[in-house]
Amino acid sequence: MKMKNVDHIRINGDKLAGELGYGNLCEMRQVLERMSRMSPAELDRDELSDLTEIKVDDSLAAEEQALSLLRQTKNPYYYLYGDMIVMIGDEARDALEDFLCHCLFSNREGWNEGKK
Repeated sequence: MKMKNVDHIRINGDKLAGELGYGNLCEMRQVLERMSRMSPAELDRDELSDLTEIKVDDSLAAEEQALSLLRQTKNPYYYLYGDMIVMIGDEARDALEDFLCHCLFSNREGWNEGKK
């Protein structure tokens, strides 16, 4: 997935968290933070999305691509491709975490600290 740099969009984080099945934005942040630090050995294959079924429009702005990814996956950091577990690439990971940090968690302490 190729992400473009554009001005950040405004998102109602609690509404998005509810749409994605989380109780609130804080819970979503905690779960995503935990997912970002997991190793492949810690993953449950049944909780991973099939990479071939994920469609993200490259013409969308970076934040819209990240939103699309979050809406289509249970874990945005890891996927299944056949029998293999695939980890998101560094460029896409940076773009996803930039989106999370600036658009959803900008007023939350701790997100993205110590990364990179």
